[in-house]
Amino acid sequence: TYYDCCTGSRPWCATRSGVYEEHGQWGYCNCKSYSSTCGGTAAGNACVLPFVYRDIKYYDCTTANHNQLWCATEKGNYEDHEKWGNCHCPTEADSESVPRTCGGS
Repeated sequence: TYYDCCTGSRPWCATRSGVYEEHGQWGYCNCKSYSSTCGGTAAGNACVLPFVYRDIKYYDCTTANHNQLWCATEKGNYEDHEKWGNCHCPTEADSESVPRTCGGS
């Protein structure tokens, strides 16, 4: 029985109760959900995590090829839709970020 995330290259946990080996459902720990974005092409829509940008899967906002933290705002591969926004906006309090799991099965 585990009461916290398992360690490894990235902390993860089962997302269903019961025997993990039987259901196999899991997610990475300590992911954030941003309720809205600013700037970019997303018109303030929320981040959708994880997302793929230039063949790399991101589970949180990134500064890849940008001078601020940003995220995709539609599911899947960023290059398919090119909708994005900045993650930390002047009007958004960090307390609005809600921990959740992401990725996994």
